[in-house]
Amino acid sequence: MRCGSTGFRPVLASETMTATTRDILHLHHEAFRAAVRLVPGFNSAVLRNLADAATAGFIVDFYGNFGGHVPAVWYFRKGKMAEDA
Repeated sequence: MRCGSTGFRPVLASETMTATTRDILHLHHEAFRAAVRLVPGFNSAVLRNLADAATAGFIVDFYGNFGGHVPAVWYFRKGKMAEDA
């Protein structure tokens, strides 16, 4: 971040992604967009159901499986480190 006369602004690095990283990122973005498309259909009854006991089980299963995604996330490390530098 840099502070300018109008406030803070992000400093963006040039993009140097590999084709594999770009493909993985594309899949992540598609999954996010698919989830966002579901949100307008939510009403108070649906939201109440999300808070039931099944939600806790889903969270445990999801994060229990998250370790299986580490190899895919590893592709982002080099770019992340370069961006942080």
